Amino acid sequence: MHLTHLAQFKNLKASNKHGFALLVDPDSILPQAMTDLAALCEDASVDFVFLGGSLVVSKHLDDCIQAFKQVSQI
Repeated sequence: MHLTHLAQFKNLKASNKHGFALLVDPDSILPQAMTDLAALCEDASVDFVFLGGSLVVSKHLDDCIQAFKQVSQI
């Protein structure tokens, strides 16, 4: 986890606030769908997006990340 994200978690906890996190399984989504998901996350004010799963057997993890980053700053 990036240090900035750790600081965000600590700040949320210290101020007794909640964050909105989404876990995306890259084995269950195609990179082409990540742009739509990113737009939905922006609209829903998602604070954190975690991309991973139990196995991560798909070969398109990096493509999913890049597609998401093209649309979102989350």
